[in-house]
Amino acid sequence: MLAVTRAGFLTVTEPYGPGSKRVSLTVDGRDALHLWRVYRPAPAEKTPSMDREPLASLLGGELASYRRRVADEEGKRRAVEREALFAALAELRAWEERTERAWDAWARVQGIRHRLGRMAPAGWVPTGEEIAEHRLDPDVVAELRAAAVRPTPRPQLPEPVRPAPKSPPPPPTLAPAPVEQLGLFDAA
Repeated sequence: MLAVTRAGFLTVTEPYGPGSKRVSLTVDGRDALHLWRVYRPAPAEKTPSMDREPLASLLGGELASYRRRVADEEGKRRAVEREALFAALAELRAWEERTERAWDAWARVQGIRHRLGRMAPAGWVPTGEEIAEHRLDPDVVAELRAAAVRPTPRPQLPEPVRPAPKSPPPPPTLAPAPVEQLGLFDAA
């Protein structure tokens, strides 16, 4: 009964009497029952592990539409987060490349061969004599001058967003009230 309820075919509602609850057929359940009566599917052979799998909701039904809508919204949210992360990674990579070019120019001027975790001093700009003597690239010199005027801090990657807790699906629409004997367990 739990599998049929989770698939959205039945709903268990308020107590109907002492020690009992009302079990109602949903619109999806009514449509599934109609399809079962019309097509009379042959029983499928199942292994015990297959028998424990959750029952799928009705294709095109209310519950399936709700789940598809929630999955689409989650996919859009993840796509926006992914694009923001990729943009931040590209910005970080560009900053690291600029920093590397600045260190290379500083190391060439200072005669340093091994980096050993050193950084070029903040705001350092080579003089005209150093540019000519060490044949520094004019683009790197322009970057160094721009960084001396307005230094750019190391870009930070965005924090991962924790997904909101899953909200339960809305209550299913109940089928019309007339009492119907399902006849699923009648002797053939």
